[in-house]
Amino acid sequence: ANIKYPYNSLCPISMPISSKMATTVLALSLLRGGSAFVPFPPARIGYRVLGSRMSMSSGPSMPASEEEMPFYALGVNLARQLGGQVKDLIDEDETEIVLRAFGDTMRGTLADPQTILVKYGPQLNTILQERSNSVVERTKKAADEYVENFLACNEEAVRTESGLVYCSMVEGTGKQPAVTDTVEVQ
Repeated sequence: ANIKYPYNSLCPISMPISSKMATTVLALSLLRGGSAFVPFPPARIGYRVLGSRMSMSSGPSMPASEEEMPFYALGVNLARQLGGQVKDLIDEDETEIVLRAFGDTMRGTLADPQTILVKYGPQLNTILQERSNSVVERTKKAADEYVENFLACNEEAVRTESGLVYCSMVEGTGKQPAVTDTVEVQ
């Protein structure tokens, strides 16, 4: 089976969680046999096993020492998991603020992180939702333009009542299934 996972879906903060709670969740996950680092989505188990045999020494130079690389990999993993959710919604300056807050929180130098989350979390949700809506609108506009261009360039293309656009390359012949029939599609 070809299973697809929503890797970069937007998931705005809906509940503030403390760094202690996040650490506890990570620790419990590891104690249950989980892993803080999953190099590939679960659907690619065969590829993951194959990939684990590959040597990194033949690739580009690493950004940290061999002893530091497991922790650097944790940072990469966190960035891929969390960054994918907001990467296209925040600019470079905002990214620097996020990284500063992450570092301050990890070092424990914030006096009261919970107050910050309670006070500014809802505002963040609003900002991310507005920006997400803007991305959706731009994507819809681009898709509409693509469809209109396709229809203009393909006279034989048909738009159905539901909005589906198709271009029949070769008309089928023979029996057509009824609504109650079970069919197999290649």
